[in-house]
Amino acid sequence: AFYSQPHTQIITLESDEIIASGSFRLKLLNHRGVQNEDDEIISGLILHNASPDSFKQALEEIANLGEVGVEIEEMFQNSSYTFRWRVTFISNFEDEQPLLLPLWKGSGCEDCEVFVVSVLSIVPPFLDVQITHSHQPYREEFEMQPADVVSTDLFGASLSVDGPEAIIGSKQSAAKTRTVWDFETGDLQGWTATGDAFRYQPTYGDASKYRPVYD
Repeated sequence: AFYSQPHTQIITLESDEIIASGSFRLKLLNHRGVQNEDDEIISGLILHNASPDSFKQALEEIANLGEVGVEIEEMFQNSSYTFRWRVTFISNFEDEQPLLLPLWKGSGCEDCEVFVVSVLSIVPPFLDVQITHSHQPYREEFEMQPADVVSTDLFGASLSVDGPEAIIGSKQSAAKTRTVWDFETGDLQGWTATGDAFRYQPTYGDASKYRPVYD
């Protein structure tokens, strides 16, 4: 298996008091051929306390961004309120990932809602974006081989991956078949029937007119 550290950026919304409301946008400049003046490089509106799902949805409105993962962290200590979104650029395997540019009311976003804080606040809320990780070369973490592997088994000839699970084909293996995923052997080898969902269903070589249900 191979792994590469993806690009990661942290968007920080900070003030000296808890922020009650407000919204902002993020802009992505000069990436994958999309130029600065294109409206499609700007995210949807993002609330001051956006959940990971809503932040992800708004950010992926940027046409040239791709898929991202989002985590959040909220802190209020030592007269400092901080809300952070950690963005991982899942689908970008390029060497460079331009820095996201934050836009808010009075700073490039006219349709954003102004950030509202307590009257006790003396520091206006502000947004900051920093790169924490850049894409790294792939490195091999481990190998996967059967205990009795031989080259003629063609282990790895086919591969299907779904999240953390993988099915690996070894179509020339001489090992005894333990499970089949169809009825074509004609004897239901590897299957155990429960319930009646498959009752009277045909198998290879079975003629439906001879089934008792049709008598």
